[in-house]
Amino acid sequence: MDSNKNIDYSEIYKLEIVVRDLMDELKLISKSNRDIIESINHLSMKISSFNEKLENIEITTPGIDTQPIRDMLTRAMLNIAAMIDNKPKDNPRKLRILPMLPEDSKRFFKMIFGCFLCTAITIIVINGSQWAIQESISSTKIELERIKNNSVQKAWRYLYEQKNKNVHRQMDSALIKASLDDFAHK
Repeated sequence: MDSNKNIDYSEIYKLEIVVRDLMDELKLISKSNRDIIESINHLSMKISSFNEKLENIEITTPGIDTQPIRDMLTRAMLNIAAMIDNKPKDNPRKLRILPMLPEDSKRFFKMIFGCFLCTAITIIVINGSQWAIQESISSTKIELERIKNNSVQKAWRYLYEQKNKNVHRQMDSALIKASLDDFAHK
């Protein structure tokens, strides 16, 4: 039993040490919690005093004197109105058709015949260019037809010079039929 008591005392001693350590730590934690609570209370008091000061602040805007700007704008508008009034007015040109000759007939005829001459030259140039285009097109067509006919004639001569009697007869009959068809269509 003695040994049992010894063990119990040693365990109790160990437990006491652990409990003391825990108590010390708990005291430290409790103290730090109190410090935190005090600092939070202090900060909340500062915030509330700041909010009170913020609500009591009165902001006054300084008055703006706009009279010099108004005067400047009024003068500018008056200057613009004066410039518009002083602007020279355009005289509209009138188109007149004169049934009679004006006093300066030489100038009148020079203008009229100048217009007619320009119109006539323009018409001649346009018609001449159209004629030249048509002539070049027709001469090109004639040249193409001539080249085609030359190649057909060369082929005809080549076949005819082969000296085959059957081919000669067929070519002669084809020539007669083509001549009769051309004569019938004319």
